[in-house]
Amino acid sequence: MTAKDPAALVADREPLLHEFDAVVRLCLGNDPEAGNFKVVGASFNPATGAMKPRWAGLNGGRRKLPQDAWTPDRHRLVELLARTWEIRSLRWSGLMRTVRPHDADWYSKLNELWPGVFDCEVSIDQGWADLLVATTGWIIEVGETFTFSQIKQKFGSIRLYYDEGGEVAFDLTTMAESFISGHICEICGAPGRTIDRNGWLTTVCTFHEAS
Repeated sequence: MTAKDPAALVADREPLLHEFDAVVRLCLGNDPEAGNFKVVGASFNPATGAMKPRWAGLNGGRRKLPQDAWTPDRHRLVELLARTWEIRSLRWSGLMRTVRPHDADWYSKLNELWPGVFDCEVSIDQGWADLLVATTGWIIEVGETFTFSQIKQKFGSIRLYYDEGGEVAFDLTTMAESFISGHICEICGAPGRTIDRNGWLTTVCTFHEAS
């Protein structure tokens, strides 16, 4: 069987790159240093079938906010999003031109992948699963030891409570909680926004907002 051209496989997954571009722009907001950001393609791993977006035109560093608060480093923020979309790409269906849902036992599989890390209560929908996996994988990749004590939704954002960890765990979980999850549909993982639905804040895409 002839292997498919990686460039063709990336082109087939172009809708995912549009999603990635949209959510990055939502997360960066009106940052004046982010105006030249653009998606410049993707790398494709033929062994796993994963596609990781590539980008350019983004200055590094943080932006100061009111009350002496700061945004995350722009490159680290976009890298976490690229890792999230890389995981999301594994469920791309070329036939349906969409992303397949996670298996119903997606959380049990995390316990198998990282034993002991997820021995806690989890009350989030599967739309944030890829962000959770990307965040966890990066923390473990750098060698920090930590365990989640609770994972839940609050005010339309993910909340990641954990024990131990270090600087990277703090940085990445803060990004996931405060700068990313509020722009990702908690039901399906597509770009979304936080809305008030009968007094309950939830983050949903346009499809799930209307449903």
